[in-house]
Amino acid sequence: MSKYFIGFMLPKEAVGPLSNLQKRVEGILRATREVGDVVVTHGNSPLHITFVPPFTLHERRAHDALERDMNTFLGRAKSVHVSLVGLVSTPDMIYTRVHTSCFEPLRLLREELRFYTKNVPFDSEFTPHVSLARKFDQKNLLRIIRAFDEANHEESPFPLSFELDALTLFRKDSDIWKPERTIHFARRCAA
Repeated sequence: MSKYFIGFMLPKEAVGPLSNLQKRVEGILRATREVGDVVVTHGNSPLHITFVPPFTLHERRAHDALERDMNTFLGRAKSVHVSLVGLVSTPDMIYTRVHTSCFEPLRLLREELRFYTKNVPFDSEFTPHVSLARKFDQKNLLRIIRAFDEANHEESPFPLSFELDALTLFRKDSDIWKPERTIHFARRCAA
């Protein structure tokens, strides 16, 4: 029995600016000594947009079937362009949101994937975003938000637009989500 999720790993042209923002935030927090050695991280996985939230597969056959279904789907589907715009904070996470104009193409793509996959639950609401900081002590929330605001004001990476040209199946290994298989779309969208 293993836990998985399906997501879009961000391309290098998106990872670079977002990682730099995270590093600037860490520098601000260390310089002010307000939070100690806080490590700003997006959690326990590479930067990504979750497409299908975590689910459990109980047998190797189900895993193999999912990979076959993803291959079939991606052999017919077309990549999508997205834009990340601004920062949002909640009590347990800081993230950048996907621009609302990108929601419908992603939602349609998700519905197509649902048609091809039989062993994957699509129960949850789909809110595309990229987590930039999570799993931090709640007493530091306001300090971390201020540091993100300051770093973003100094040199904002937003808006940040790029193509999502592959889906990745992530598997949980201990407490870390690791990319297990990345499958590219057969067709590229027009820019």
